[in-house]
Amino acid sequence: MAEKLLLLLLLVAFAAGTPLIYKPMHRPLTDSLIDYVNSQKQSTWTATRYNRFKTLADVRVLLGVLPNPNPSSLPELSYPESALKDLLSQIFALKDSILANNGRIVQLLAKYVTRATADPVGHLALLKPCLIGTASTAVERCLSKPHLSAEDLLSCCGFSCGMGCNGGFPEGAWHYWKSKGLVTGGQYGTKDGCQPYSLPHCEHHTTGEYQPCTGDSPTPKCTKQCIKEYNSTYQQDKHFGASAYSVRSNEQQIMTEIMTNGPVEGAFTVYADFPSYKSGVYQHTTGGSLGGHAIRILGWGADGGTPYWLVANSWNSDWGERGFFRILRGKDECGIESSVVAGLPKD
Repeated sequence: MAEKLLLLLLLVAFAAGTPLIYKPMHRPLTDSLIDYVNSQKQSTWTATRYNRFKTLADVRVLLGVLPNPNPSSLPELSYPESALKDLLSQIFALKDSILANNGRIVQLLAKYVTRATADPVGHLALLKPCLIGTASTAVERCLSKPHLSAEDLLSCCGFSCGMGCNGGFPEGAWHYWKSKGLVTGGQYGTKDGCQPYSLPHCEHHTTGEYQPCTGDSPTPKCTKQCIKEYNSTYQQDKHFGASAYSVRSNEQQIMTEIMTNGPVEGAFTVYADFPSYKSGVYQHTTGGSLGGHAIRILGWGADGGTPYWLVANSWNSDWGERGFFRILRGKDECGIESSVVAGLPKD
């Protein structure tokens, strides 16, 4: 019966002129999945095994984007065609600058990557990174401003952002920053800002400088006051976004936004092969969907003719390309170009 049904689907697709792309359904985290990815002659990425992922539950706990009950909650930003043409001219000018100042550019990139790799998002206790990604992206857009508190957003946004450490909606988090504001705050163990992060760093099934992660961390209680060492009140320390918006699902639109205002927050569908990503330009190759995941899109490039987005993940620097990954650009791979949101701070 199953064979007849498959044959019928093939005939219908053929008659409709619809190309079929068959992707084997290997189980996540298995040697067969890793071997399959690495055996593909045309593959643009490689896979490996990570000791931190003992079971599928170790992966699912890191996926936090929930289906948004109000997906159109933010206005859509759309750049005019003139801005897109200006972007192309800037890219060509930047290319010439890189050729002329290669050493200086490499130094700047190394400095930026070092700072991004050391971002507190990389070593957080076990909680969903959706809301933390929003705070981190906002910080990268406000480098001349005070460091915003991920703790304040995570604990006080409430159901409009989702379910705290159990996942949420990126759109709601950006809207909260604009409407309610966020106080300042630094990393765990510091006295920086009004509300430093209260959950300790931990290691995911690896041996390192931090204690092992012991399971899901509860969402911190919303406390609308600053630490005693800070010389301002909670309300006085609030910093607001001037705008919060989604970016049109278009490669050039997203590139223009990044070039104009800095990194954006995106979300995509994580498939069974993604947790095993080691290097290269990721494309879904095998396996079913595991859930949604929020990340920061930092920029773009091409590798051997394959266009990609450069993305900062939140799974520590021992995963992927030192905590980063690259994913196919221009094809809405895994939906990564369909859920881009961002905002701008008030002056």
